[in-house]
Amino acid sequence: MNNLSTSYQDAVFSGSRKYTMTQNSDNTVSFTDATDYTTPGTQFGAADINATNGAINSMIAEKSVNITTGQWTASGSVFYKDFNVNGMLASDTPVISLYIASNTAKANAKTAQKMFSYITNIETMAGKIRVYSHTAPTSAYTILIKGV
Repeated sequence: MNNLSTSYQDAVFSGSRKYTMTQNSDNTVSFTDATDYTTPGTQFGAADINATNGAINSMIAEKSVNITTGQWTASGSVFYKDFNVNGMLASDTPVISLYIASNTAKANAKTAQKMFSYITNIETMAGKIRVYSHTAPTSAYTILIKGV
């Protein structure tokens, strides 16, 4: 995600705004700003609000990823495995949490919490995440990713 502008400035002028009214040939009038500005101010348009809304949408967007067993790679004292996440960027810094459905049996929820507690780090990459864990999970569980 690109950085959003934080250098917008209000227009500065003394007195009231002034406009010149021009009579058009089709019997309409047009107004032209004739205010004497000390500082003109920053324009804010559709591209700005679209970028802002896009940033907000990516912060609140949620995706779930099923963390599966098998095919984890050992690397020193940790294990890792890559999982596809559509829209993930290497520059993303999402919030990760354990997802437990409301109808999950208590024993299964406890197992999921234990497996989730083994996570040591999550690395974001283009289109995927790499999950690092103290041990390869022996039971699948689901994580919720917020901010992709």
